[in-house]
Amino acid sequence: MTPEAFRLYDQAIEHFEADVRHALAVQAVEGREVTGTVDALTPDLTAYLVTAFKADDLKLEQEVRWTARPLEKKLEARQRLEENCRADLTDALQLRALGDMETILSQWSGPAFDHAKLHGFLVDREGPEFTSYVRAFHDAQIETWQAIQGHKLSDNTAGEGYGDLSPLGFAIDQSRFEGLDLSRVQPRTDE
Repeated sequence: MTPEAFRLYDQAIEHFEADVRHALAVQAVEGREVTGTVDALTPDLTAYLVTAFKADDLKLEQEVRWTARPLEKKLEARQRLEENCRADLTDALQLRALGDMETILSQWSGPAFDHAKLHGFLVDREGPEFTSYVRAFHDAQIETWQAIQGHKLSDNTAGEGYGDLSPLGFAIDQSRFEGLDLSRVQPRTDE
């Protein structure tokens, strides 16, 4: 019954509860897929999903940074993480610089759709808003890869008022989304 054991127990409970929330959200979305009811991909919903993606993506960086282990192991894990990000970042920056939406859509449509579904939203892959969402999702991935390599995240991709999302200023915590106005997010039925 050490403090470390209690911390690990609390952490395991937190992970379990998050997994249950996500599973219930996915189950609800799958039920709506049958009826064809989708969520309108408004700017507010896009901002929410992109911000949630940054939070989810930076959890790995936070785990590498704050997991209690020998310094040598932490340095190895940090180096591996940075190396993985560096190669992917170079490719992603090139796609953005070229404005190659065809390739961006082919690489990121699935992950962007799945991410929305994981958070309980069923979005229309065929609507014009989906292209904007995928582009914002791709830009968010670039920003988190840059942050992992020590650059500051801007809040331009996700919209106004999301504060400092850099690894040092970022608190991974659902309360970051409490102020986001999702009241305009309305399900719609495609006919």
